[in-house]
Parts: sequence; structure tokens; C-alpha cells
Amino acid sequence: MAIKEEVKDYIDLPETHWAHTDIQTLTYYNLMSGMTTAAPYRFGVYDSLTRAQIATILDRIFLDDGTGTYDAGMLDRFTDMKEQYANHWAVPSLARAVEAGLLNGFEDASLRPEAPLTRAQLMAILYRVDKLLVQ
Repeated sequence: MAIKEEVKDYIDLPETHWAHTDIQTLTYYNLMSGMTTAAPYRFGVYDSLTRAQIATILDRIFLDDGTGTYDAGMLDRFTDMKEQYANHWAVPSLARAVEAGLLNGFEDASLRPEAPLTRAQLMAILYRVDKLLVQ
């Protein structure tokens, strides 16, 4: 697990926020990062998670072996990943999450990486994570 050089001071995360220490710890261990790469840094404390973001979080915790390798072909079956999201920032994490069976597509053959994650989708993903860990 890569450790970041420094923890960012997020403009939307005051020290009095109930999750401040948790967010800073996850940032320190590079399990999560903010929404911006340059100051002023923003974490997105009150933003919804997208499907790409949860794939990235789970990838960093459970899937990425540190080699940076992934099978991009895992995303070929999703119509929106061929053109609209072909160069999406989370392609490696999405591919590994699909390959591991943690993330599925929709009935219209799309993956929708920028769609907000519903509570039901999160529960299904966490159930799949549990099954993966039990194997």
C-alpha cells in the first residue's frame, strides 16, 4: 500500500468534522483522494459517490496488486466504455472491479461510471466483496 508524502488540507473538511480523522487517514494511506489535484484541495465531503469512485476505492483496498496491470478487454462489453468513457480516469480500477465480479453493468449493456451509486448498488457490491474475501 502506497503512503502519500503529505495529507492535504481539504477546504470542505474542517477539523471539527466528525469524519476528519478517518478521511485524513484514508488519504494518508492512498485509499482515497480528493476531488482536485491542485490547491485549493476539495474532498467532496457531501458529494455522492460515483460507480467509478467506489470501483477505485475497492481496487485500492482489495484488487490492485501494485503492478498497474489490468485487462482493458473486461470493459469491451459495455457500450458506453467503448467511446464515451474510453479514456476515463478510472478505467484500470473499473476493469479490475468488473473482472473480480464486484461491479456489473446495466440491462442496456452500459457501465455508467459517472452515475451516482445507489444504496442498493452499494449493498450488492459489498455483498460481492464479502464473497470475494471468503474465497
